[in-house]
Amino acid sequence: NYFQGQHKKSIENLKILLARDSTNPYYNELLGEIYFANNDYSNAATYQLNAISYVESINDLYYMMLGNYLLSINDFSKVNESIYYLKKSLQINSQNAYSWYLLARAYAQVDKLPLANYATAERYFLIGERKLSYDFALKAIKNIEENTPEWYRSIDLIEILKKEVLKNQ
Repeated sequence: NYFQGQHKKSIENLKILLARDSTNPYYNELLGEIYFANNDYSNAATYQLNAISYVESINDLYYMMLGNYLLSINDFSKVNESIYYLKKSLQINSQNAYSWYLLARAYAQVDKLPLANYATAERYFLIGERKLSYDFALKAIKNIEENTPEWYRSIDLIEILKKEVLKNQ
């Protein structure tokens, strides 16, 4: 039903399945995805959090999805929670460019622009946009708190990319 666009029927079916097995992480995850696809971000976040609590082996995508759902709620009070889960996603897999993108959006929403610039630099580095990564790392380093992991990593990105970017100008 879900892949045919019958989301209401899919929700009904999944709720029947959850009544029988409420701790099934995959039912919870799929229900969250359907709610997200229908712009019901609060329910999406609730079911994704359930999925996380029930799944045996967590991966970065579970946290990334929850961070995205919380960010989509468009409630300032949920943004810091979103940042928390996106950072958990990146602790598991720092190569997830979409988590970096979402983290940059979240930081921008709470007016932490130096951290948003840093996250954007990481994202561009991962997708091979060296010049953009360098430019955003330079922006970040100007106002980011010194001696933090983000500050050191911004310096690393600048040093890694400086020669390559300046050579191509």
